[in-house]
Amino acid sequence: MTARARSSDAIALPPRRLLRREQAALYVGVSPNTFDKLVRDGCVPAPKVFPSATVKVWDMRDLDAFADSLPYEDGRIVPDDITWDD
Repeated sequence: MTARARSSDAIALPPRRLLRREQAALYVGVSPNTFDKLVRDGCVPAPKVFPSATVKVWDMRDLDAFADSLPYEDGRIVPDDITWDD
């Protein structure tokens, strides 16, 4: 094997719950600049900050709640295939 490890030899990291700005933007499907604007406008939840640190992170659960709250293009809030009746 070469001095450089093969990607197949790398240790898989568990999914991250807390995302930095660029990762959070990618997660919701927008550019970092658009993400910044959404945060400034209050559309996307504000970041969390680690105690005694300047690292800002977004919780995937908050981003999921944001995505879930978005209306569909035709104005629907709930997809057609979801029913609340038993």
